[in-house]
Amino acid sequence: MSESGSIFSEKQQLSPRLQAFVYASTAIAGLGAYFAARATPGAEVGLYLLFGVIALVAVLFRTLTLSTDVTEEGVIVRGMLFINRLIRFADIASAEARRYKPIMEYGGWGYRIGPNGKAYNAQGDEGVQLALRDGGRVLIGSQRSNELANVIAARLTR
Repeated sequence: MSESGSIFSEKQQLSPRLQAFVYASTAIAGLGAYFAARATPGAEVGLYLLFGVIALVAVLFRTLTLSTDVTEEGVIVRGMLFINRLIRFADIASAEARRYKPIMEYGGWGYRIGPNGKAYNAQGDEGVQLALRDGGRVLIGSQRSNELANVIAARLTR
């Protein structure tokens, strides 16, 4: 058990490829705006504002993380600015490590709600599928999915 009381702890950032895509897209948008503004008298203020927003987006994407902790109480998922969820062991029917298709099944990475249930994922295509006792489904992305599934399954009440 770690010092924080977690039986399992994992912290992930958004995929480096996704971050590179965001940075490249914002840079291209910024350059396009710059060249468009150069031809428009008085557009400097808007241009500075745009560059500030682009810088904010870049910093935001760099700081987005997803933390998964398993404690004696349950599975805690935090991050992506607003996620803070405790899934109690008593509410979990089963936990299974699996590969998934982030874009096809959930529409990408982050916090997603879709026909397959909710997903909390930051990168990759591996995770733990939780079947909840109320019929809901939650997928937690993990780079250590087998270990996470085993830790959760060992604590489930039957």
